[in-house]
Amino acid sequence: MDNSLIDGLQDTNVVQVFGKMTNDCIGGGLENHLISKNTQSRDVFEQHVKHVREKGLTFNYTFNAPSLMNKEYTLSGKREIRELLDYITEVGVNEVTVANYFLIDSIKKHYPELDVKISATMQVDNLSKARKFEDMGVDCIVLDPMQVNRDFETLSAIREGTDCDLELIVNNNCLWQCPVLSAHQTFLGHSSQLGENKEVSHDYIYIKRCAQERIYNKEAWIIADWIRPEDLHYYEKIGYDFFKIIDRATPQDVMIKRAKAYSERHFDGNLLELIQHWGYRDLVKPEEYLDNIYVDNRKLDKFLKFITRMNCRDIGCGTECKHCFKFAEKSVSIKQKIVDKFSAAHSSAIKEIEYLNVE
Repeated sequence: MDNSLIDGLQDTNVVQVFGKMTNDCIGGGLENHLISKNTQSRDVFEQHVKHVREKGLTFNYTFNAPSLMNKEYTLSGKREIRELLDYITEVGVNEVTVANYFLIDSIKKHYPELDVKISATMQVDNLSKARKFEDMGVDCIVLDPMQVNRDFETLSAIREGTDCDLELIVNNNCLWQCPVLSAHQTFLGHSSQLGENKEVSHDYIYIKRCAQERIYNKEAWIIADWIRPEDLHYYEKIGYDFFKIIDRATPQDVMIKRAKAYSERHFDGNLLELIQHWGYRDLVKPEEYLDNIYVDNRKLDKFLKFITRMNCRDIGCGTECKHCFKFAEKSVSIKQKIVDKFSAAHSSAIKEIEYLNVE
């Protein structure tokens, strides 16, 4: 945690920042080793929250690991959780993002001063789910970007049918309708919990599916869930006015650039500067993606208008509809250099992970 990030956000429309200590008993959505070790110190954390509040922003603490291995139902687990909640409340945290049903009720009952935000990890993707969480008293719901960011019919229904705040993640850059979302989020959650940091060689799901798709198929960069700065008005028109920029592992200068682009509703250049992940373990570095893959943001100016009028859920992507493929051809370029490097590392990594003989 570096206060220079907060200072760099002063001329933007940012109203809240989110984060957490490197690891705790509940966990979050990123592997620990990808986060600055400075955040292990409670002194550093306290100073950072104080600085955030002094700058007129609110601080959201992320409890968005989907599984606590049932320790939330044990006496010792409840003690750990209570101590952590007591602490973050005392130091001035305004809100918590949760991905665990037990925590919703417990925090609303015992910590009324904390607002509760439902994590995208809980996969709220329809009006029925949203209303059920609203009935529990939550203050805000982050909708599942992989399911709804390009489903304007569902987005409209959720907004019209609820009164709580709703938030959309704008630069997640995951595969649309990802079938292994829950498994990957569980992996990431466990990797950020105290006592659960088991040594694993790779982020298997990410390199097996996400990274591989994007390296070999340029259309995967377009068949995703990002929202460009220029396209925020489509969402505002149907009632959305809270937008979330991720991720916590991103270098601070890049995060400030992203905040300014979304505040100004305009960005010229490589869209990867706004959507490239730093929070997942890959076989090539984020900087290598930026150097070798270019997604021309200006060539996507007419992309979303067509999406707002159709239903991507129930149509054959790549067979019945080629919209994203056409835009990929004219907007995405991938250098052979990164394809070759990824391919060389990919086969050995997958073989190592999938090898089941442990004798």
